[in-house]
Amino acid sequence: TVVVVGGGIGGMAVALQVRASGHEVVLVEKNEHLGGIAAGFERNGVRGFYPLGFGDYQSFEALFRSYGKRVENYVDVIRQEGMCTRFLYDGGESLDLGDLAFSAKNLEKRSTEHATQYRRLYEFSEQIFRGQVQCTATYAQAVAEHIDDEAVRMAVNYRTSLLGENPYSTSSFYLMILHMQELWGPSFTAPGGVGGLVEPLERLMSEAGVGGVEGGGGASL
Repeated sequence: TVVVVGGGIGGMAVALQVRASGHEVVLVEKNEHLGGIAAGFERNGVRGFYPLGFGDYQSFEALFRSYGKRVENYVDVIRQEGMCTRFLYDGGESLDLGDLAFSAKNLEKRSTEHATQYRRLYEFSEQIFRGQVQCTATYAQAVAEHIDDEAVRMAVNYRTSLLGENPYSTSSFYLMILHMQELWGPSFTAPGGVGGLVEPLERLMSEAGVGGVEGGGGASL
């Protein structure tokens, strides 16, 4: 029997993958709900009301396919082709960031140097992903080393919200998110936010026979 500690989307994915390989699996989660950060917000009675999307749809789809299931029978996935995140600043200024080409194009409107610096940060992100460089700085420090403009730095630092972390204490290792999102392609989400991706995974785990253990009054399957 394999025990998976942590019922975020990553832990749920691991539990399903291990179960599909033939092992008995028990997932342990301390909170009262599964999904971790993705389901950690609640607004107007909707859990997981979270503005960002996930990437790597093929891996999400593969979890269902490994059990002969189809994602569309579990959730109405929203593909986010052409979507971006808009940052609004005091004074009415705004900045739209998305994939590398889209972001560079919008930064060019501010200045050529802003776009150049962002591309260099992306190259640094790819180097981290490929293990070509190691950086002991925090996420925010690494961003500041590559980007001069404070408004752009604030927008890039916002990416750590994907992890529920503070950019001033999070490792710069997570800058590889920039490159990973290029590899994954368009993000995806569900009605109501990424929390809507948790219930179908929970349902699939129940059907697959993944066991659940309560921890500190937490969730159980």
